[in-house]
Amino acid sequence: MVCSNMTVTRWMLFSSVGALAMAAPLAAQTNAAGQEDSMRQAQELMDATKQIGPWDSQFRIIEEATDNVFAQQAWNSEPDQFVRQLMRDVGRIPPWQPMERNEAALIGLQQRWNLTHDQKNELGRDLNREMMAFTFRHIKDAMPVVMEAVQTRVANEPFTAEQIQQWTQRLRPIMDDGMTTLQRVSRRLEKSMTPQQRELLMIDLDAFERRQRDMKKMMAAWEEGRWNPSEWGLQDDPIHAAAMVEYRTQQAVKDELVRRARPLLPSFDERNVATQESEWERYVKWFCQRYECDDPQRTQANSILQSSRVDAVRYRSSKEDDIAKLEAAIARNESPAKLNQYQDDLNRLLEPITEIFDRLKKRLYEQVLTSAQRSIDADWAKAGPTKQPDKK
Repeated sequence: MVCSNMTVTRWMLFSSVGALAMAAPLAAQTNAAGQEDSMRQAQELMDATKQIGPWDSQFRIIEEATDNVFAQQAWNSEPDQFVRQLMRDVGRIPPWQPMERNEAALIGLQQRWNLTHDQKNELGRDLNREMMAFTFRHIKDAMPVVMEAVQTRVANEPFTAEQIQQWTQRLRPIMDDGMTTLQRVSRRLEKSMTPQQRELLMIDLDAFERRQRDMKKMMAAWEEGRWNPSEWGLQDDPIHAAAMVEYRTQQAVKDELVRRARPLLPSFDERNVATQESEWERYVKWFCQRYECDDPQRTQANSILQSSRVDAVRYRSSKEDDIAKLEAAIARNESPAKLNQYQDDLNRLLEPITEIFDRLKKRLYEQVLTSAQRSIDADWAKAGPTKQPDKK
């Protein structure tokens, strides 16, 4: 079984369903515009894709890889999950049915933003116009990359870091233009939206831009030739099994050398941090320093930090008045009995924030670290990430 790289490449370029809707192939329309060469190239790509195998099989592998990427990048907010579901709905349709994919994406966006029938149709026409121009601007650069990727998979060969380096260098300008195009379409769509619709659109655009920032950080490493299959969610792909064994072996050796060479850091005092989300960044910096996290791991750790902060701030805001009253009562320094009662009440009120912090630590430990990194503190590893590391 093999995995079509068309979805992965499109994910590299846009990493959101808004752009995925734009990026749905419009080869069927290029001929009407007199672009016969574009039509021919698109048809060749579709023919090559069909050689990989039945689409149902490819879809299952693509789904697993995409799930891996979303988990690794901590793309788990509500707008992220909406995007993930819509990618799943569109992805079930074979890429050689571009019009059906386009319609599925538009229906999903219509339901998400509560678009009227007229708004949906206008959005579809606008996306088609923009994507037509986008295709003509970039097809000469993008087509060889996508074709090479598909042919690599047809040949049952793994992708190499050198390939990814070359592809990323060629595709980065296309990714930037895709972002500009999406923003242009969004601005025009806003004009016909109600305030409620516009609010939903802004939420999704913010999430899109966050995923773009995450992608650019990863792509910077790829452009330097630093890539492994797990970064595309392909760690369980049979074609990349040998490459993953080699990567894990090299990583284990590196981790062991780092473990031996690193100065032992003091343990982090969490007592005044657990209920203060504004201080959690200090914990994440300490965590990354202690385990010598690389750049992709630090990016993932910061994504987990941001999503945890959002949850904590949302809860604190909902209890803002009660927290302020208890803090004021404690500050008055009344009798010991009252002071203890106020403190107990405040601790109970802040307990959900402490639980969010505990989940943050657990996610950092389980999702960010390699097995070699987790073995550094054997006692902590046995007890789990919520146990305070011993001071060395």
